[in-house]
Amino acid sequence: MHFTDKSIKALKPKENLFVATAKSDARDVGRLQLKVYPTGTKKFQFQYYTNGRRRIEIGPNGALSLRMPERNF
Repeated sequence: MHFTDKSIKALKPKENLFVATAKSDARDVGRLQLKVYPTGTKKFQFQYYTNGRRRIEIGPNGALSLRMPERNF
């Protein structure tokens, strides 16, 4: 999925937490993800691999520009 304001708003909460991952054709790089909680909260995280899986939470949707995570990660 390519994250846009419209696509993020269209993600509705489900009974369980789910993670939407940005489409990336690049290999050996991390991926931008959006965690959608049952409460409707949406938080960005960056997933990457070094000696196993790692995740860095970037922050809630709306607290920063959508362009910021794409530029910096």
